Amino acid sequence: MTNMSKISNIVNGIDSLSLTEKLALKNLFSEKYALNHEAISIEGDVNLDKINNIVSEIEEMSISGLKDLRSSLIEKYNIPLEMFVSTSSAAAGDADEGGNSFSVILKGVDEDKKTAAMKLFRDKLGLQLTDAKKMVEEAIAMKKSGGSGTEIKNGIPKADAEKLMSELKEISDVIIRAS
Repeated sequence: MTNMSKISNIVNGIDSLSLTEKLALKNLFSEKYALNHEAISIEGDVNLDKINNIVSEIEEMSISGLKDLRSSLIEKYNIPLEMFVSTSSAAAGDADEGGNSFSVILKGVDEDKKTAAMKLFRDKLGLQLTDAKKMVEEAIAMKKSGGSGTEIKNGIPKADAEKLMSELKEISDVIIRAS
């Protein structure tokens, strides 16, 4: 199988995942490969077989295939380049911030602000429309049920967390906390 067909299989596999499963995949990679991300708390069903199949395909790729996959993921999902930075590289950056990192927690969204929230989440979090819509719908349900919140950004400097919180505060209930 060529690199392009492997990449296509992986991207299609990722497309088939629910938002919860995508977060579980992110957590798995963050833990397994010491990426600069803390685990996101996940509520809901996760099909581990689908996730493990994607991981297996990625682990079997060559270095050049992985570079192509990275480029495809960045382009297709608008993933920030820092998602691919290892902990050691991030630690050097954290030293400049005094070693403090923070998380932004989404506590809820009012139903009448659904459209504005989707637009803002796409812009500020780099989400695709479908992922932003799912996040907003889950946040609306979370607010109604009094849920504990979902971490939407983690491991960032305090100034960035405060800036993101102030931008999101107009349309959603968000808090920051030390990571």
